[in-house]
Amino acid sequence: MQALTLWSYHSTLTLALDVAKSFLTSAEHLMAIWPCPAQYRRYKILYERLTTACYTAGMPPPAPGLIASPMLL
Repeated sequence: MQALTLWSYHSTLTLALDVAKSFLTSAEHLMAIWPCPAQYRRYKILYERLTTACYTAGMPPPAPGLIASPMLL
């Protein structure tokens, strides 16, 4: 996700993390409509990276979303 890459280069750009969280929500909606195990695995990796970045920046992490109730393995 480009927003995470941008934040990793300049950690004061917390707006990039907000953008990443909004795109993560969009991805969750898309996966709810069209489930795919391969995409879910990629989603989990991005979710974990974004959560770590949010904690590092002192921001609230993204909502649990699909991680809280994994329907795909």
